[in-house]
Amino acid sequence: MNRRNALKGLGMGAFGALGFNASAPDACADQVQNASKGLEPLKITKVRAITTSPMSARLDIIKVE
Repeated sequence: MNRRNALKGLGMGAFGALGFNASAPDACADQVQNASKGLEPLKITKVRAITTSPMSARLDIIKVE
């Protein structure tokens, strides 16, 4: 399982925490723990905030490297 699937599992856990699906948090917790085994920890070297304004809509984008 890759990190993208782990993030999907975390999203389902949040959905279940709202009471829509009672069994999702338990199942997702196991998936997240299994997904992170054997992976090296992430190293964040740079965080930048980028502000744009396309068509008068103010957007802030956070870039994490």
